Amino acid sequence: GGAGGAGGSAKAKKRTRRDAAAEDAAADKAAAETEWYGKVAHFDLPAKDIERAKTFYAAALGWTYQQWMPGYALTQAPSGNEPTTPGINGGIVDITDTTHGPATTTTTAVHIRVKDISATLAKVKKAGGKVVKDKFLIAPTIGFNAFFKDTEGTIVGLFQDPEASASS
Repeated sequence: GGAGGAGGSAKAKKRTRRDAAAEDAAADKAAAETEWYGKVAHFDLPAKDIERAKTFYAAALGWTYQQWMPGYALTQAPSGNEPTTPGINGGIVDITDTTHGPATTTTTAVHIRVKDISATLAKVKKAGGKVVKDKFLIAPTIGFNAFFKDTEGTIVGLFQDPEASASS
């Protein structure tokens, strides 16, 4: 009995290591994909004059920009789509342009990354919030946005990656 049990255990152990490696790899991939869900992933600073605001933040904080689309100047920390050091990406947005969000606030807007905007907006409504701008496509390679007003009147943006759109 004892030797057979040890042999069976070794056989099971070998399989378990292989399975564990595959499970670890899958868990790492899932963690990387969901690392930003529920967290602030982007900000927008409202501006009546984008060029003036760009000049100010460049002089005050050393920011550089890409003119990403009309009415929007993108700054990234430090470069690329995701930061490698503390900080989040953001931009300066023309508050009179409602193409990509509500022009109903003169305060900084934060965008929270979520897996499914539609499901999140349903939760927002159930919790007492109001949808300000429903889910819309920013660009096929960028993803989706939506805006809601919380119970305190603060407008908050939601962001969904384009890969997540297949499920919603």
